[in-house]
Amino acid sequence: MRRIVRRLGAAALTVLTTILLVPAPAQAAPAGLACGSDCWVLSKDAICWETEQCPIDLVIKGKIGKGGVAVRFWTEDLRAQAPDDYEPVKEGLLELVEGDTERSITLRLVADGVAERDETLRVWLTTGLGEPLAVTVTILDAEKR
Repeated sequence: MRRIVRRLGAAALTVLTTILLVPAPAQAAPAGLACGSDCWVLSKDAICWETEQCPIDLVIKGKIGKGGVAVRFWTEDLRAQAPDDYEPVKEGLLELVEGDTERSITLRLVADGVAERDETLRVWLTTGLGEPLAVTVTILDAEKR
């Protein structure tokens, strides 16, 4: 060890000491929707053609408690406008039960037959435990196919 210290300069020794002695930061909770003390619902943004139904896939990490968890969801217009581009959801409910690892919410999209730019809407999810989760849905114009 003394040989190493003699060969290293003061700056290098300081960096080495910092690396060895500074504890690693605590692991942050996953970015998602809390569904219990050790449970998270994760989702990615979705892209769908306007002539299709649009699934929003949810992945459950951790364990859902025995009583289950209610996920409430609703839609918000962005560039897409309800009911012209999609069927709005004001108060949707998805029950997650013990053992669930994946679930999905399906939105009904409306094909309007008009060539237009891609449109977006937002789906909000909440369990009442922490902040709601926002999922952006992009609707691709069917006339571009």
